[in-house]
Amino acid sequence: MRHQHAATNMRSAGRGTTLLELLVAMSIFSIISFLFMTTYLDMGRQVDSLESMNRLASTGQTAINVIKDELLQAKEVFSNDARGNSYLAVVDFGARAPLSDSRLPDIRPLGSISPSDLVFDPNAVGNMVFFVKTMAPIWLHLPTTDTWRVVNAYKFVCCYLSIDLSPQATGLPGTPGRLDLWWWESQRYADHLEMSDLLAGLAEDEDIISVVEQLYAVQLERTWDSNADVAVAFHTVSLLEEPYVFEGPLLQIELYDCRSLLTQLHGMDPSVSSSVAFNNLATTMESDMVPRFTNVNNDFPGGFEVIGAGVQASRRIYLRLVTAVWYEQTQTLMSRESITLVSPGIR
Repeated sequence: MRHQHAATNMRSAGRGTTLLELLVAMSIFSIISFLFMTTYLDMGRQVDSLESMNRLASTGQTAINVIKDELLQAKEVFSNDARGNSYLAVVDFGARAPLSDSRLPDIRPLGSISPSDLVFDPNAVGNMVFFVKTMAPIWLHLPTTDTWRVVNAYKFVCCYLSIDLSPQATGLPGTPGRLDLWWWESQRYADHLEMSDLLAGLAEDEDIISVVEQLYAVQLERTWDSNADVAVAFHTVSLLEEPYVFEGPLLQIELYDCRSLLTQLHGMDPSVSSSVAFNNLATTMESDMVPRFTNVNNDFPGGFEVIGAGVQASRRIYLRLVTAVWYEQTQTLMSRESITLVSPGIR
């Protein structure tokens, strides 16, 4: 009998794992794996969200800083007045027209950029900035005397919102397309009065022809008279029989380049949609509300608000940009405000 019990115990010990035990072990392993994968995916989403927020913040602020740096080289900043709007009306925007109802800020000498001031007027807020940038001067050689003359040069710059309706430009839910911040700049223009005085003072045809050829060689044959009415402010230096004669007036401020200032933001994951915020952005962040300083008028202002105050020689410009991204997988909207204050070095 003792031998029979020993044999039975030996058979039980060598029996192996039962099907029920295997199923229980697999279930426990599946639960642990599920918990691990859930935690891993949650951590991944948190990392992606953090990276996206950092890119959202850095891209918006970089765009604002680009405008700030260029404004520091401004000769003139245009306001929402007769002069500013007459110049804006002859800008060749090409295929990237500004958002409907776009307007320049009303930059008042005694105005304010602070909403807490009594003189602050929300109707003075704009959603585009338009200015003349001072470029590097052009040095012109006079061969007959082996001397040099210098002439100032300028570019017109406009930063504004435009809706991109192309299929690849996916915007935020419920919006017609992607609202983008665009940088537009003109061809270079030589100072008309300086060019006129220079050419009129040259006695030798060799010098006149040389100066005109040098201007065309660097694509600076266009001139701008900042004191003239816009209708007669732009000309070109003629290459005809009398090189010192100006042709014109030109009817448009000609396009040189137009590009998005938010390409890094739009280059995110294809499943993520990005855009400058439209009006009444559905955000829980009060600082990201659109608009913040003015009133909605159709598409105006969108997520780009521009406030200005002061006389031309000491103007202060406040820029505010709100960008947003939409995550389709998590149905999450993230937004970020970028701001800067600049006092253009009017020259």
